[in-house]
Amino acid sequence: MPSEQELRGFELVESISIRTRSRQRLAIESRPPLHVPFTLAMVLSEAACVGLIAASEKEALRRGWQSTRHRHYPTVDLPVYDLSPRTYQGIKQLLDGIVLPRMQSEYATGPLRVKEAFIVKSI
Repeated sequence: MPSEQELRGFELVESISIRTRSRQRLAIESRPPLHVPFTLAMVLSEAACVGLIAASEKEALRRGWQSTRHRHYPTVDLPVYDLSPRTYQGIKQLLDGIVLPRMQSEYATGPLRVKEAFIVKSI
């Protein structure tokens, strides 16, 4: 019969193992790269892309670009919810109605959802 100290040691090792497996499951470094990255230009006209960039730049002048939201993958960005309600709704409808279904089909994935949407500023 293992001692109390040995049992605590086993629990500690199992806890570390669970956290390690969880980190590995979430890591993207080991995933194969997409052969054809999906971009909004695949579903938006050039004029719509230019309009979205202009709306983002306008809002960024008022609020400022953010650069501290993502510790592991820092970007200079603006959350989509910071845009006007009309622009936000348009982007949400585009993502839910066109982008996610097309990505699911193109990359043969299960159902997709948006956890966080933001406009990234190219530097």
